[in-house]
Amino acid sequence: MRVVRLRLSVRGPFPCGEIKEEVYARSDPEDMLEHLYVETCAGWAELVFFLHEDIRGSAEVVVLRLWRRVTSRDPSWRTWSVLEVGSIRDIDPGKA
Repeated sequence: MRVVRLRLSVRGPFPCGEIKEEVYARSDPEDMLEHLYVETCAGWAELVFFLHEDIRGSAEVVVLRLWRRVTSRDPSWRTWSVLEVGSIRDIDPGKA
């Protein structure tokens, strides 16, 4: 499994539930999204994308492309700045 963190600078309330729904709705099969975790704190939000291990190409590029599709739904969401995107670590349950 590939795990990618997307950290955003946000102003005002961050609609976690709505964002999660939109990420799943805008996800394509080639994104290989398996799960999404969202956490917020004052001034930032962190989305953790769990992608299938067979993702082709850069998992970070896939996450950023998916995030652009998500923010196209609501123009106010485009005001949030991407602070960081990067792989946390690959998870292989067969290797302990």
